[in-house]
Amino acid sequence: MLSSSFQPIFTSSATRMHANKLSFLLLLAFWLTGSSLCFTFDALASQQKPTIISLRGGVLDAPPFSTVEVFPEGGGVAVYGGFQIDLLEKMKDFAKKDGIDLHVNLSPVVVQDKERDQYAEAFDLVANDCNTTKNKRPKEDCEKFDLIVGNYYVTPERFALVDFTPAWLNSYISTIKVRPIHKTGTDYATLAEANSWFATICVKGNSYVPRVLRTQFPNMNVRFCYRVDDCINDLKQELCSFYADDILQLRFEAKKDPTFVVTSEEFSTQNIVWPLRDSIDPVTSYYLKRWIYNGITDGTMDGLVRKYFHRKLCPIGTAGVNCELPCDIDYGRADAGGNCICKSMKWTGSDCSTEVEKDVNAIPDVLKGISFLMVGINCSVVALCSVWLLMRRNTPQVIVSQPIFLSLVLLGCFISTLTIVALLQEDEGDGPVPACMAIPWLYCLGFSISFGTLFAKIRRIYVLFSSAATMQRTTVTTNETLTVIAAVLMADVTVLIVWTAIDPLQWSRDVLMTDQYGEPLSSQGYCYSEHWEIFGGVIGCMHFILLLAGCYLCYISRHIPSTFSEGKFVAIAIVSHLQIFVVGVPVLVLVGPDPAIATLVRSAIIWMNDLVSIGKVHLVRTRCSKGGSPFLYYFLSSRW
Repeated sequence: MLSSSFQPIFTSSATRMHANKLSFLLLLAFWLTGSSLCFTFDALASQQKPTIISLRGGVLDAPPFSTVEVFPEGGGVAVYGGFQIDLLEKMKDFAKKDGIDLHVNLSPVVVQDKERDQYAEAFDLVANDCNTTKNKRPKEDCEKFDLIVGNYYVTPERFALVDFTPAWLNSYISTIKVRPIHKTGTDYATLAEANSWFATICVKGNSYVPRVLRTQFPNMNVRFCYRVDDCINDLKQELCSFYADDILQLRFEAKKDPTFVVTSEEFSTQNIVWPLRDSIDPVTSYYLKRWIYNGITDGTMDGLVRKYFHRKLCPIGTAGVNCELPCDIDYGRADAGGNCICKSMKWTGSDCSTEVEKDVNAIPDVLKGISFLMVGINCSVVALCSVWLLMRRNTPQVIVSQPIFLSLVLLGCFISTLTIVALLQEDEGDGPVPACMAIPWLYCLGFSISFGTLFAKIRRIYVLFSSAATMQRTTVTTNETLTVIAAVLMADVTVLIVWTAIDPLQWSRDVLMTDQYGEPLSSQGYCYSEHWEIFGGVIGCMHFILLLAGCYLCYISRHIPSTFSEGKFVAIAIVSHLQIFVVGVPVLVLVGPDPAIATLVRSAIIWMNDLVSIGKVHLVRTRCSKGGSPFLYYFLSSRW
């Protein structure tokens, strides 16, 4: 027994008839719809292989992507070229492989509003918003072209108005600069650096570039130009530090002019497409997109990019305008101008096959010659004075001056002068140079003997005449004077022994410059020890204190008559030592680490110091002996 709720369905005949009619109508609707769909699919299938496809294309004058040249004398005939025109020709080959004859009727895009960007003007010709407040063009204008041959970026706003081909190139905003810089003298590496220094950036005012850059650098100092050529001219005149634009456009400009350098800046990566009329035939749209994909996969796009945006370089091993010159296969590469550019500064020559000698910053031969001349002068003077001293050893003046002390001054000056020879010793490699530690030994021994002798003599003179002034009998023996000299000498020798034992001077070489492969190009050698400042400072302080003490004795002994002693000349020699010390040390600091100049200054200080000591103490004796020269006396006894 069925439920009473279902009874009316089977008991009412009217209801059953109504249900049968409804079922019949549904079956009829399904049959009609299926027939319509089959008819539509058959129609599309019959259109999938058209034999001819004709397109109407509007061409922008935007080198190198597309160019338009109109010849008025030829009846206004236009000639087209550029990257995209070559791409269209290649697409005709793809169409032939599919059994289709592709015809593209090109026409220049005429810009009516000169204040608008030509890209925006041309885009309106294929947009679906004609005859609106935003796009006031009449309907017939928007049906004039099927596509615009131009390098367009996809944006959400544009996508709603047109159909787009697949992206056939990727691009982004970058910058270009010119080298060398002449006016401003500042070569910025990035936009961020230029912006931090308030540098000016050139951009096209009627493009989207300023909007993109403002998001990164809101306070950027911008110079607007409205044509690529104008922007390039402003950059060449250094009215701006960078020109910002599409990277492909910048590479094209750099290809034409080697003075332009494209930076590695990247802003707002975009896909480059063609805008198609929104109502274009679906089959035509399908094949256009198919052929563009063919161009991407078979390397057509890569070839066109190399042709228009990359500089053509000579094969490896060649250079020259026509690649007819040699360029070393290992160390050189030809640039866009055909010049053989060496990969490293280690190589030179027109073909980069000549190895550059390493700059070891050796002391120039001229300076070595001057230094050896100084040594020769001092050694000659020492030799002449020694001969003279030997010949005049029995004269009263020589006896009063004590020949042993005169001989010690000559010996000290000779040893000190030999320091110049040690200073000139060097090695083009890492050494060793044994003369390094000989430098402080020779100088300190020479100084201690010569100046120690002068100090002992001025002390002896002061003690003798001070005692005479107080009516006291005092004797200063030769041994006592020699003891003073030995004490000065031992102070220096002690420090030198410790220095030599603990941390001796050794030859060291620092690399100043290398190439990109780490090969040294320039280096500098010098004598060095880790604690040389300490030992050198101790010796310098001792010498300076000794100089001050000697000058003090000279001052209090200034009234002693020179008739009875050479005190005046000894005093002048001591003061000259101090003057050279005070002036020479700052000069050495000022000349810096330059090995050639520093060696020359050191040699000059040692030479002058020793020559003055010999002249003031020894040669003045020539006036007091037979045959002495008064002129030489007055010259040497005057202050320098």
